[in-house]
Amino acid sequence: MKTKQRNLVWILVCLLALVLSACQSEQPVDELCPIDLSAGDTDEDCLPISPEGDGDDAAYPIEEFVVPLDEEIAYPITEADLSLLIRSWRLVRYTEDGIETAAPARTLTFNSDGKYTLSTPAGTETGTWSTILLAVDSTLILTPEVEAAQYYQIIDLGEAELNLSTWREGKAIDEEYLPAD
Repeated sequence: MKTKQRNLVWILVCLLALVLSACQSEQPVDELCPIDLSAGDTDEDCLPISPEGDGDDAAYPIEEFVVPLDEEIAYPITEADLSLLIRSWRLVRYTEDGIETAAPARTLTFNSDGKYTLSTPAGTETGTWSTILLAVDSTLILTPEVEAAQYYQIIDLGEAELNLSTWREGKAIDEEYLPAD
């Protein structure tokens, strides 16, 4: 009886070793599917490796929020300059891809507590604002309560004007604001 139990234990140990040895860690693709670099041929049992970007065209595109740097027209904004931003601004000039169009009715109010209000005839948007101040570039970030953040390059900020530049849906947008009060 003991022999049968011992044999059963050995059989189970062997099966366990077989199962564990079959579960190999991931191997690099070139080991699984060797490629002849001179001819570019692969083993007939291997699937071709598709280069990056040949995935599903229906995938959701990721929009990059990059404000292009235009060093010729932008100047650095300092922490002291940000106090000029704290007020209400009225949009007076709107340019899309270098073509000036009628400026939409829009008032942008910045508060010292880091909150902003954007008023349009369609309604009011609220959120928080912040900046990234670098030696050659200054970025204004508006983060609405319900949508994705919007990034603007601060082109000019003074007591009497605020000029912002951004990209939206592949178009260069320039906005010029004057004090609303």
